[in-house]
Amino acid sequence: MCERKDTKKDAILMLFMFRGDYLLDKLGHEVINLFKADNDKHYVYVVPYGHVNPKFAHRIGTILFAQHIGNERIEVFAKATVADGPFGGVTYPSSRKGPNPKLPIMKELQKKVCEDITYGGKNIIDIFGYDKPGDDQGILVSYEVTNFRRAATEIKFSYRENDNGYEYIETNKANSTQKTYFSQDHQEGGYKRLIDKIENHNLWKKEEVSSETVGAMLQRLQKPMFLSVVKKGNDEIIYSNWLHFYLSKNKKLTKDFASKVLHFDELDQEHCDCFREAEHIDLLIADRKNIIIIENKIKSGINGKKENGESQLSVYWEKANGKIAKDLNIQKPNVKAFILVPDYEYDNIDSERKKLKCGMDYTIIKYSGVYAFFNAFLKEKKYDRDYPYLEDFCNALKRHIETTPPNDLYEDCLYTFLKITQQP
Repeated sequence: MCERKDTKKDAILMLFMFRGDYLLDKLGHEVINLFKADNDKHYVYVVPYGHVNPKFAHRIGTILFAQHIGNERIEVFAKATVADGPFGGVTYPSSRKGPNPKLPIMKELQKKVCEDITYGGKNIIDIFGYDKPGDDQGILVSYEVTNFRRAATEIKFSYRENDNGYEYIETNKANSTQKTYFSQDHQEGGYKRLIDKIENHNLWKKEEVSSETVGAMLQRLQKPMFLSVVKKGNDEIIYSNWLHFYLSKNKKLTKDFASKVLHFDELDQEHCDCFREAEHIDLLIADRKNIIIIENKIKSGINGKKENGESQLSVYWEKANGKIAKDLNIQKPNVKAFILVPDYEYDNIDSERKKLKCGMDYTIIKYSGVYAFFNAFLKEKKYDRDYPYLEDFCNALKRHIETTPPNDLYEDCLYTFLKITQQP
């Protein structure tokens, strides 16, 4: 079924997954790269169209799965060893570049490979509509791989030298690329750097916790994350409203939140209250002496910045010490200020606030701290009717505790793929 050739496996193929506008309304074929098929074998689709440069196709021994994480920066999140392939048609020209007389041949070759490949009981041919009239897909699977391992730690590179916190990698590819090849005779510097990572076993998780079948993931997930379904996973207003809903219901919870998350122990539990959008502040907690400002940031930066260093931070700080304290009848208030941020945004917000008036009066709190607090609360109150949607809230928070931003296109592809596999 594969294009057999006795060639030394001395090349690395790096794939950049879940990129491109086509993912907005179509199922990304590369989603299969993250699953084992029902036959417990692991197949890879080479983006963008399944084809591989004939010069490298038979030499590829390792496939790295990566994503672009910013200007000239990339992160490798998994690796796999080529076990079989390239399969029939992979080295042919892509049909997406115009009429291709070899398309019928490619389809026949691929059907023979894929006739027994199923995910969640559904054949890959049916999942991707391979036999529909007018379909111009040539490739369904490019390689079979083994030893699929997710990264156990961050493996980050930069195309720029001396990029603080990122290891330099030599490459001739731009940010827009979806795949690139490395070998001793092609991008040798980058090849050596990647080999060092590939062979360092401490950088990779065990195979049994890295790859799973559709059935296993369906059992684990049970249902998709609610905010992903409604496309609100990055909506700051929703998270602020959700936080206020719980904190305003329970003064002890508010006291514990201040103590365990904000590391502020002076809040008076008996007389504290939580307010939403008081003087446009996301969350405000106050007792008879203390005023706590909480700004919640997910995708947005600090607003209202002016050349003189003023911003929403200085405005809120002055209001808390002035108008808000007066309205609450607090003499000489003890004002504390905080910014809640996803873990992956910490460095950006920290750098931003240092340049602003009153910025250093704000303490930055990572979402991982908020998640840990409410996840512990969930174990205590999971079935308490007074705290509905608490599990959904923790799932929503969890997507923001990683050091890299969640990939919305990936999540959309994942849930679409799982849904299709369950359709009759």
